[in-house]
Amino acid sequence: MIQTTLTVGLLLILFLLILKNVNCQHNNNIQCRFNYSVVVTANENGSYVYENIEIPSNLVYKATVVAIYDKNNISATNESTTTIEQRACICNVVPCLPICSWNLYDAYDRLPKTEDVEATFTKNVITSENKSVQMHLVKNFHAIEKNLSTVCTYISNLRPDVDRNSDWTLFEDGRLRLDYYDVIFNYKEFCFDFTYEKYDDIYGFFVDPQVCFKPPLKWHEALTGYAMLVSVPFFLLTIFCYGCILKTTNVYQKCLIPYLSFLSISYSLLGILRVGNIELEPIPCITVGYVNTFCVMSYLVWNCILCFEIWCSCTSVIRTSSYLLWYFIVGTLVPLLMIGLIYKAQTIDIPEDYKPGISESQCSILTSRWSALIYYYGPCIVATIFSVILFCKIWGYINTSTKASKNERQMFLLSVRLFQLMCASWTCDILSYFFSMLISKDIPLFVIPDSLNATQGIVIFYLYVCQRRVSDNIKRRYSRRQSHQVSREMETLTSTSNSRRRSM
Repeated sequence: MIQTTLTVGLLLILFLLILKNVNCQHNNNIQCRFNYSVVVTANENGSYVYENIEIPSNLVYKATVVAIYDKNNISATNESTTTIEQRACICNVVPCLPICSWNLYDAYDRLPKTEDVEATFTKNVITSENKSVQMHLVKNFHAIEKNLSTVCTYISNLRPDVDRNSDWTLFEDGRLRLDYYDVIFNYKEFCFDFTYEKYDDIYGFFVDPQVCFKPPLKWHEALTGYAMLVSVPFFLLTIFCYGCILKTTNVYQKCLIPYLSFLSISYSLLGILRVGNIELEPIPCITVGYVNTFCVMSYLVWNCILCFEIWCSCTSVIRTSSYLLWYFIVGTLVPLLMIGLIYKAQTIDIPEDYKPGISESQCSILTSRWSALIYYYGPCIVATIFSVILFCKIWGYINTSTKASKNERQMFLLSVRLFQLMCASWTCDILSYFFSMLISKDIPLFVIPDSLNATQGIVIFYLYVCQRRVSDNIKRRYSRRQSHQVSREMETLTSTSNSRRRSM
C-alpha cells in the first residue's frame, strides 16, 4: 500500500513538472517574427486591445526594441535607444494576409467603392471548418508586407481571369493552394498584389497572388527541348563532314556550314534553357535573348543565300555567284541591322505593345503579342516568300531547259528537300501564330512547327551525309588518307632498314 502510494505520488509530481515545462515552453514560443506582431495597449481590466480587437493576455509578450535615431539631424552622430513594448502575435487572433506592397491598400482607398471594386477585393476563403465564406481582403484581414524576391528566385503571377491553370484557393489559416498543380504555399511563399493591366484590348484591375513557384515543364516543351538537343550533334557531324573530311570547294556547301552553325547555337541555347529549366540573372537573360535572336536572323538570311546560290548556279544568270565574300558580308550585316533595330525598339520610349519584349525576365522575343509580327514573324514571312519565288523559278528552269546538268539537278533536288522542310516549319509557325492571335490561344498548334524545327538536325544529316554519293566520297577520302598513311609508314620502315644495312 505504501509502495503504491509512493509510486502514484512520484508519477503525479513528474506529471506536474512536465505540465509546467510544457506551459513554460508554450509561453516562450508566443513570440513571433517582428512584422507578424503588433503593439497592443493594456486596459484597466488586464486585457489588451489592438484597433478595437481584444487580445488574450496569454498571447502578449514583452519585446525589446532597439531604435537608431539621428541626433540633431547630424548623420555622423547616430545614437540608439532601447524600449520595451507590449506586443502580440496578431495572426493568432485574426487572419493575416501577406501583401506584396502597400499599393494594394492605397489602391482600395483611392478607388470608388462600387460593386465591381468590392467584388474584386472579396474572395472565397476556406475556414477551419472547411467551409467557403466570402471575406474582404482589406476589411477582414490584417495586412503584412512581404517581399518575395528575398525568399525565392522565381515568382509566378496567378491570373485566373486569363489563365485557367492559375486558379487558387485561399485558406483562413494563412495558406494558399494552386489548384491545377495541387501545391500549397505557406504565408512566406506568397503575397497578394494589385495590378492594372490590359488584356484583349480591355483595361482592368486585378487582385491576385504572387507565389514562389516555377511551373513544371509541359510535355510539348520537354519533347521539343530534347529534340533540339538531339539535333545539335547531327548539325555538328554535318559541319564536320563538309568542313573537315570532304573539304568542299562548292560554294553552296560552304554556305551550308554557317547556316548549320547558327542553327546549332540557337538550338543549344533554347534546348538547354528549356530542358534544364534554368533561371538566368537579368544581364545573362538579356544577352541570351539577343544572341539567340541574332542566330535566328542569321540562319533565315543564310537560307535565302542558299536559295540564291542555287538559282545562280542553275540559271547562270549572275556569274559572280562564286564570290563567297559577298555572301558572308550579307549574312553578317543583315542580322546585325535587325538586332540593332530590335535593340533600339526595346530601349526607346514607345508603348510596351510595340516593343520586342526581350527583358530581364523574358530571354527571347515575346511572341504572344502583335509586335512579334515586326521583329520575328515578319522576317520569317519575307524569307519564305523569297525562297518560294526563287524555287519556283528554278523549278521552271530545270523542267524546261536542256542545259541543266546532272549535278545541277541533283543539287537542286537536294536543296528542294531542305526547302520543303524549312518552308513547312516556317509556314506552320506563321499560321499557328495568326491562329493564336486571331482565334484561340488554348489550342497548341505551335507543337507542329516546333516538332518540325526540332528534328531538323536528323533530317539534314540524312539528306546531306547519308546519301550514297556523299558517303562514298567520304569513304574514298578516308581510305585514300589511310593508304597514304600506310605508304608513309612503309617508306619510314624502308628507310630505317636501309640505314641499318649501311651501318653494318
